[in-house]
Amino acid sequence: MEAEEPTYVAFFGVMGATSAMVFSALDAEGGTTKTLSETQMPTVYADAGYKGESGILNEGEFSLESEVLKGISSVKIPDGWKVTLYTAPGFQGEALTLTSDTDYVGDSFNDRTASLKVQRT
Repeated sequence: MEAEEPTYVAFFGVMGATSAMVFSALDAEGGTTKTLSETQMPTVYADAGYKGESGILNEGEFSLESEVLKGISSVKIPDGWKVTLYTAPGFQGEALTLTSDTDYVGDSFNDRTASLKVQRT
């Protein structure tokens, strides 16, 4: 029986929907699709308390110089994953490493993420 592909969800508007698909489908090597369910993968949310639009993330490094990532306010992180948020593109600026569900990323990171890394632990 073939495993289901992850469901792609809208992520911060029109540009975000495309980004969510990329985040969900690409691994760190840049192109291999994964077959993990939504509950097994980190998910970012536009609003605190795991509300608002969301995007499922797969393992990899994502640096966007657009407004797509800057809207992150909360993150759900399943066991075995960590997500590091950066305030500048290219994994620069302030960094915040999360290893568990975070209902609010804090004032320093709320709506300021410009790049992020998603890793299995």
